[in-house]
Amino acid sequence: MCFSAPASFAASGFLTGMGYASVKKSLTKNDYFLCLFPFIFGFQQFCEGVVWLTWDAQAGALYYLGQSATYVFTIFAFSLWPILFPMIIYFHEATTVLRKTVFLSLAAIGTILGAYHLWCIISSNIKPYPFEGNLFYDARKIFEFSHYMLVEYGISTKFIYISVLFLRSSPSTLPQSQ
Repeated sequence: MCFSAPASFAASGFLTGMGYASVKKSLTKNDYFLCLFPFIFGFQQFCEGVVWLTWDAQAGALYYLGQSATYVFTIFAFSLWPILFPMIIYFHEATTVLRKTVFLSLAAIGTILGAYHLWCIISSNIKPYPFEGNLFYDARKIFEFSHYMLVEYGISTKFIYISVLFLRSSPSTLPQSQ
């Protein structure tokens, strides 16, 4: 929630509560890992709330707290999610060899992209600042090859849509006619 610190903290509290309820209701180990996503996202939103409160700190403890929260937030946003989403789908939904191959391939692509983004984040000096009511993270190194990043985004988005369609329309998930 890039809108404000209260919005980020409210989202964090809501997501943490949903994560707790989900984990309590999880039936299998694979469900448990899927149910951890709201906790992870809640922590990411908490970090963004801290960034909102500290974005203009110039020195001292608030500056270092803000920088730490900025790096944690951007690592989650740009590095961990591209790795975690295909991995959890692989463990949760992959039931056939073909599905396992597709999702493991997506996880490999996500790992490569996540590692690249992590390198860019660590080697950059990311500065957040409010822009038109949102937080803008000046992470130019991640986007300096904008053409390649647009291609990456287009490819990864299509993979996700194709994966979801593949999951929902494969013969093993369609009702069997008698």
